[in-house]
This record gives sequence, structure tokens and C-alpha cells, in this order.
Amino acid sequence: MMKTYGYLIAPWLLLAACVAGCSQHGPAEIPGTEVASGPLLASIATDRRSAEVGQSVRVTLIVRNTSGDPIPVEAASTAPMFVSVWRYVAAEGWLRIKEYPEAVIARRQAWVLEGREEKSFSMTVPVEPDWPTRQLIKLTAELNGRTDARPYVLMEIRPRP
Repeated sequence: MMKTYGYLIAPWLLLAACVAGCSQHGPAEIPGTEVASGPLLASIATDRRSAEVGQSVRVTLIVRNTSGDPIPVEAASTAPMFVSVWRYVAAEGWLRIKEYPEAVIARRQAWVLEGREEKSFSMTVPVEPDWPTRQLIKLTAELNGRTDARPYVLMEIRPRP
């Protein structure tokens, strides 16, 4: 009798979670690009498509080892990831204007992404007054120690009302 109720209730709970905008990992995420570098696959997601000055943006970097062999990662500091803010200038292309975290402890830290393993790292970044507004910016996420895989997402920044 209890199994019957479980089968009836579970789909409704799943539907309620989807309608509320939640995924299995929490609030809905807006996906960006996915970049492969050998067996390392990196993707980015944010919690919003646009933001205004004074708000924060949660950036998530997901890295996956698509092979059965371990991938060694030699990080130059204790920060697991870096988030960069880029603005487009017609004559020069994309220019990096900010990087987070702004300060890190410079201590080499090695770790291994095992075969078929997936890890995610998140960072909340403040939308600061010196970010360009009324235009698209590019947010990139980079796994510390692996500059070869840097996925990005485009985002509109609005001035504070």
C-alpha cells in the first residue's frame, strides 16, 4: 500500500520542483559554453542571464574527465577556479577587465581528476560599479592549473536604477 502512494506522489513532487525552477543541484542554472581540451571537458553556468550593478552572480564551473585515465591538475594557488570579466572593444576584441578571486594564497596545490569523474566549483561574484553596463559582457571560468579550457557565458549588465 505504501509503494502505491510513493509512485503517485513522486511524479507530483518532481513536477513541483520543475515548476519552481529548481534542478537537482539547486536553483535553475543558465548554461554557457562547453570546452574540451583532450579528455578534459569544462562547462560554465550562472544563476541569471542579466544582472544590475550591486547584485551578485553565482558562477559554476563543471569539469569532467571523459577518459578512463586520471588527469593531474597542478594549481598555482589555493583557489580552485578563477572567474574573469571581459568587455568587447571593436578595435581590440575581448579585453579582460576583472578577475576573481582578487587575492589568493600562492601555494602550489596538486590534485587529480580521476577517470570519468566530474567535479563542480562555484563562486559568487559581485557586479561592481566599474563593470560596463548596457552591453554584453563575457564571464569566463577557468580551472586553476588548466588555462587550456575556459568556457564562457554572455551576460547583460544593467546600471542600478
